[in-house]
Amino acid sequence: MVLTSFKQQVDIFTSPPKFFFTPTVSTYVEYFRRADIERRLINTLIVAAGSGLLSIVVGTMAGYALARIRLRGAATFGVLILLSRGVPPIALAVPMFLVARQLGLTDKHITLILAYSTFLVPYVMWLMRSFFLSLPRELEESAMIDGCSRYGAFFKIIMPISLPGLISTLI
Repeated sequence: MVLTSFKQQVDIFTSPPKFFFTPTVSTYVEYFRRADIERRLINTLIVAAGSGLLSIVVGTMAGYALARIRLRGAATFGVLILLSRGVPPIALAVPMFLVARQLGLTDKHITLILAYSTFLVPYVMWLMRSFFLSLPRELEESAMIDGCSRYGAFFKIIMPISLPGLISTLI
């Protein structure tokens, strides 16, 4: 298929097929001339940045909650999150499309951002949970003794320390 993309139109449909031909890039030149590459790249950047940012924000907070807050059933919830990674995305494509169509969100960036985030949040959650478990609890406890709330300890102490984990998760 790759070789065919470098053939001229005449060479593609000859019978018997030519194994030796003069390669050309005219097909690619024509495609890039007609395609709206700038718009497509901007759309890709919007969706990638939006879904990455949303997934990092939601997944980091949820991963912290799973790692630090003692709740009954948290371990079961963590396993369910991990198992949700096994659901093939194509199995949810039709239901997601039907919901988006009913809400009038077809052909919108937000729809793709939410769809991608649906699959990225469990991954981010699991990675960040593991990262938060490796950090000593004493850092948060000392921050709370000094007057920080749990949110203050999270944003002022844990998040700066977690920056390498956040960056590697985002990549």
